[in-house]
Amino acid sequence: MPVVKLYKDRLVKLVGGEKRDVLQRLPYIGLDIEGEESDSIRVEYSPNRPDFSTDYGIARALRGILEVEVGLPRYEASSSGIAVLVDRRLANVRPFIACAVAKGLRLDDETVRQLISMQEDLHNGLGRRRRVAAIGLHDLDAVVPPVHYEGAPPTFSFAPLGGRNQMTIEEILERTETGRRYSSVLPDSRLYPILRDSKKTVLSFPPIING
Repeated sequence: MPVVKLYKDRLVKLVGGEKRDVLQRLPYIGLDIEGEESDSIRVEYSPNRPDFSTDYGIARALRGILEVEVGLPRYEASSSGIAVLVDRRLANVRPFIACAVAKGLRLDDETVRQLISMQEDLHNGLGRRRRVAAIGLHDLDAVVPPVHYEGAPPTFSFAPLGGRNQMTIEEILERTETGRRYSSVLPDSRLYPILRDSKKTVLSFPPIING
């Protein structure tokens, strides 16, 4: 069962209300307390509740239990105007892609940590260890639309996340930790999925590694 670390003061601020009430209601939404420190608490949640992989989802459920805010959450959505062009040759490799633009967010270190943790929990759970689905996060300010989701040969090269030197796709699959771990997720093909922008900057080699 996955476990998430929650900072008490941060959770109380997200929920609203008294700290004692907030912490005492965690079991009411099906969370098991795994450990506690002075400023934080570790809770175990069910994989069928991926919204509990961050304090935002847990806070939303607690607001309902405490009747601070009831009903379905409301989000505003509109067209981003950004096109994603899909290479038909990927139909038998990894055919589907979905993208969204999120704006107006303040991402502090803890929020980024939780986003990455949630991403990995979704990869391992609903994503079936990236076989069914994988998620990538990118800084839109560094992307020049339109975005291209296209096939590339094993000799195609780019600098993977955390690396300074360019590597071919073949080298990434053989030499990097994530490449070796997830290479079996991709079918035995001479074509691999690449996500890039209009300036040919590689954003990702899904579901293996970001650029």
